[in-house]
Amino acid sequence: MEKLGGSNFCILRDDKQFFVDHPGAVPITTAQGEELRKLINAPAYIECSSKSQQNVKAVFDAAIRVVLQPPKQKKKKSKAQKACSIL
Repeated sequence: MEKLGGSNFCILRDDKQFFVDHPGAVPITTAQGEELRKLINAPAYIECSSKSQQNVKAVFDAAIRVVLQPPKQKKKKSKAQKACSIL
């Protein structure tokens, strides 16, 4: 199953009232989102906001692309097994 990284914090970064209403909440930075994308091996990280509809279409477009054209998985290098040859 492929994962698609995303965040709705881009709109919240400028919403001071949100942080007043939610003490302790801290938005992630774009760099943190990209780092998480790499960590979970997601094909994309897109910041979006359902509240303002910012980049929502981009999230769905990226999800569709992942389904229709999945990223190639890296092949794991298998340890070569020693074989015995009997002649």
